[in-house]
Amino acid sequence: MSQFIKELMIQKIKSLSLDELQTYSRKYNFHLTEKEALNIISYLQNHHLEPFSADGRVEMFRELAQITNTQTAKRAQQLFLKLIKTYNVEHLFHE
Repeated sequence: MSQFIKELMIQKIKSLSLDELQTYSRKYNFHLTEKEALNIISYLQNHHLEPFSADGRVEMFRELAQITNTQTAKRAQQLFLKLIKTYNVEHLFHE
């Protein structure tokens, strides 16, 4: 079952639209320019993502820092950790 959930999560991440990403950025108080949002979407769609491993997350947030800035990447990482705890899916994410 966990592999199915992981695949659904990756599919959702890779299918984010500009409108969805901008909605999430407003909801969670992140400032993203349209160019940054489009660059994030392009990265998510065109790269192999492994958010379930610590190394994969480091790479993902490192790329986010390059697209936006370090402060935004750190806030996104904190939000990511908060969300996986909120949804009780911590067991899917390896340290």
